[in-house]
Amino acid sequence: MTVANWGRMPEIPPVLAIDRSEDTLNAIAGTIAALGCRPLLARGGVAGLAEFRQHFRDIRAVVLDFDMPDMNGDRALHHLRRIRDDVPVILCVSDPYKDMMLRFPETGVVAYLTRPPVAAELAEALRTAMLRRATMDIPPEGRGWRKELPYFA
Repeated sequence: MTVANWGRMPEIPPVLAIDRSEDTLNAIAGTIAALGCRPLLARGGVAGLAEFRQHFRDIRAVVLDFDMPDMNGDRALHHLRRIRDDVPVILCVSDPYKDMMLRFPETGVVAYLTRPPVAAELAEALRTAMLRRATMDIPPEGRGWRKELPYFA
């Protein structure tokens, strides 16, 4: 068999992290990479939206800081949803977040984490987001077919 017959290798799925802090972004990137995904990092809401617009078709999940100085998470989430309404979002907040769930019940937020996120909690939230995204990829005709989950089996 020649290399030409092997077909194309699957691309590593990107996960976008949007945060105000470089240190937090680096920590989040480590967790994303440890899960076998490609981290896309953006410092602040404006840069995050620009990155999301560039890669919106491929991004599997977004880790979003709620308290950014240039654009708060509420506004950023609104813009993300206008571009692509099915992307799973993990919202990171500085304050206790129980009341946040009441503010965003139907926005596709799959997890609320305190900021900076603990690596194990973030990893679990990302697994949930990726599984949710994978089940959304099932074609309408269905018939038992399910897209493979090569990165989170």
